[in-house]
Amino acid sequence: MKDLFAFTFESDISLSDMLVRLNNNGPWRWIERDSEHWGDYISTRALKDPDHAMVKLFVEPSHFAVNVKFESSRPDAQTSVDGLRQTLLTKVLPLIGARNVQPTDTYD
Repeated sequence: MKDLFAFTFESDISLSDMLVRLNNNGPWRWIERDSEHWGDYISTRALKDPDHAMVKLFVEPSHFAVNVKFESSRPDAQTSVDGLRQTLLTKVLPLIGARNVQPTDTYD
């Protein structure tokens, strides 16, 4: 199973402050990265084997975006996707003061 989903949101804190807040409060360990395609961003590997979930959080011109790429070969993988989405919406985004959270097209 493969699943991609993304959200846009606004926040009053910087990407660097988000990194500190997220790493101080969990649930995942985030790292700072940059690339020509994404620019400056932070990412985490939210789930480990047998599931794989890469979460990228980056800056757009007028807002932030979080993009999730999930892969699993387990028959009950939908449960992991649902839990990942729930954790993102109820724990991760509130930690960084996300507001006006909206589903959006994925960035992959």
